[in-house]
Amino acid sequence: MSIFAGGFLHLPVWILNANPLMVVIVWAACFSACSFFFGIFTGDYSWVDRLWSTLPVVFAWYYALRGGFSPALLIAASLISVWGVRLTWNFAKKGGYTGTEDYRWSILRGRIKSPLLWQVFNLLFISFSR
Repeated sequence: MSIFAGGFLHLPVWILNANPLMVVIVWAACFSACSFFFGIFTGDYSWVDRLWSTLPVVFAWYYALRGGFSPALLIAASLISVWGVRLTWNFAKKGGYTGTEDYRWSILRGRIKSPLLWQVFNLLFISFSR
């Protein structure tokens, strides 16, 4: 993200002054890229699943901040936070934060025989489209 801000030191100013949609798009792309690379390096392709319930909460509160904490944005961010807590609780209860990979990925890896095609699937579906 510091590339968009003109350097690491300018990052906080950029986050507070840039178009909020652009900031969230850049954040999402960075987290997706991290999920993709962590999947490659660890062999666990569920990294994006661990962010699925928490990042929308962060994005909602960022929009609330940028919108001056208007009542409508506070209500929306609060509702998104409640939903995020529910999703996070359910995911944690099922062992999602223990390093256990989603069972579907091993099934699909068995069906997608080519390691290159698997990484394309990881990039385009698992990491970036979810």
